[in-house]
Amino acid sequence: AQRKSSSQLLLRETSTLPNLDYYIITMVFSIYLQVTEIIIVFFFALYSVAWCMSLHENGGSCLATCATTKNYSPVCGTDYVTYINPTSLQCRKTCLQPELGIAHFSSCADWLTGNFRL
Repeated sequence: AQRKSSSQLLLRETSTLPNLDYYIITMVFSIYLQVTEIIIVFFFALYSVAWCMSLHENGGSCLATCATTKNYSPVCGTDYVTYINPTSLQCRKTCLQPELGIAHFSSCADWLTGNFRL
């Protein structure tokens, strides 16, 4: 039997190892995707906070001075939000959502489930 040198044994053992370059590239790409996802989520959250703050600043004083009644006469808005009465919906329309309208003269839950009286 012929003895193999240590360099021949090492060469044979390393040639059966998985391709290290493939694993490095895969790992770097995976890290890149995770960092990209974190950046996207961060900027989406930042945009959401800025949007909410602008709504509060632009409509907050308007809503605070808007004349409403406390009578309970629910209406369902076209945004599928139940307002306590038509005047509260009108304030929202005037201050924040010009396209808002009345979808039905009952709560949205009653209207959507059919539990309302005409």
